[in-house]
Amino acid sequence: MNAVHYIKLLLRYGRWLSLVPLFCAFTVFFLTKKAKQKYSSATTLYTGVASGYSITSTEDERLDYFAVNNAFDNLVASAKSRETIEEVALHLLAEHLLVTKPDPQVLGTEGFVALKKLVGSRLIAKARSIGNADDVYNYLHAIYSSKADNEMAQILTVPGSFYNIDDLKSNIVVTRLTTSDILQVDYTCSDPAVCQRVLELHTQVFTYNYNHLKSDQTASAVEYFEKKLAEVRDTLRSSEDNLKKFGQDNRIINYYEQTRYMAQSKDEVDKEIYAQEMIQSGCKNALALIEKRLSNREKQILNSASIMNLRERLSEVNTDAERARLYANPERVAEFTAKQTQLEDSIKSVSNQYMSLNYSLESVPRTSLLQQWIDNAVAYDKATAGLTVLQEQKKDYLNEFDQFAPPRFFAKKARPAG
Repeated sequence: MNAVHYIKLLLRYGRWLSLVPLFCAFTVFFLTKKAKQKYSSATTLYTGVASGYSITSTEDERLDYFAVNNAFDNLVASAKSRETIEEVALHLLAEHLLVTKPDPQVLGTEGFVALKKLVGSRLIAKARSIGNADDVYNYLHAIYSSKADNEMAQILTVPGSFYNIDDLKSNIVVTRLTTSDILQVDYTCSDPAVCQRVLELHTQVFTYNYNHLKSDQTASAVEYFEKKLAEVRDTLRSSEDNLKKFGQDNRIINYYEQTRYMAQSKDEVDKEIYAQEMIQSGCKNALALIEKRLSNREKQILNSASIMNLRERLSEVNTDAERARLYANPERVAEFTAKQTQLEDSIKSVSNQYMSLNYSLESVPRTSLLQQWIDNAVAYDKATAGLTVLQEQKKDYLNEFDQFAPPRFFAKKARPAG
């Protein structure tokens, strides 16, 4: 066969070769011109199952592929579950019931007409009287959950509508992108606005339900720690109240500063007691030595009623002066110091009046011996008075220590860390 033969065949059957393709094209056109257009849309969700970080993650943790695959199976099952699709359908229906006219951004003309035929004017009027999409959804959900066979259950099972649960479930495709942490959700329908809105609603419902599911898994652990936290908070509050009451009852501003101050003050009192005891002991020995050198007549003079009375008064004044000095009262200290000087001069004056002898056996002037005796007696009385006051102060500190000691362990426990 040559080219001439092919040309002859084309000329003989060319009319049929042209008519058959044209006929097929027109047939396909007329059969499909009323077919609904399909729109597809897709969205992706990052799950973090494989590469995400949690509080139990470690740097050298090995990836468990079986656990990862199982987690993705759970995610896909949750995204395709009937409960998720039902919520998407009810949310979509609640929004569309509030549409008053066709809107390409919400619901096209064909879908708007189909909706009015599907639900009826009564349900549309009820939804518009409610006015809010979330409240309308709650109303529809209450009807759908009321009994097995109800108005909403019938609406959601009508084939071909945007709200048919089975159609939504079959048209929503959830897949994992290769081995990544990404889930891809695809949806196909005849209205582009509905196609986009279904994916948005599905993403919201799915993420909320899955997060709620995960939180339920840890609810028992969270509840346990919340209970323990409440117990610790109550214990801390009780300790704080006890510490506050203890401070109020005992007029304590700062427990640790006051105990430190008390300890330092007690140490100072102990040092003062030791010093006064040394002075008292020295004066006592000096008095004994001087009295040995005095005659009986001189001793009678020193032990006379006048001098003894003056010494008792001087002892009382010394005690008052030491107490005023201890409590830092300068006015009282000056007052008692003046009285001390006056009483000391009175003792010297009375002793001189009784003095009739001029020299002792050791040829020491008796006035000198008497002066030494008086000086040591005054110093001895001062030391004795100081010791009395200091011992009282020490006793007060010991009583405060006894008062502060019982709550010491409690205060240490109640003290904030750091």
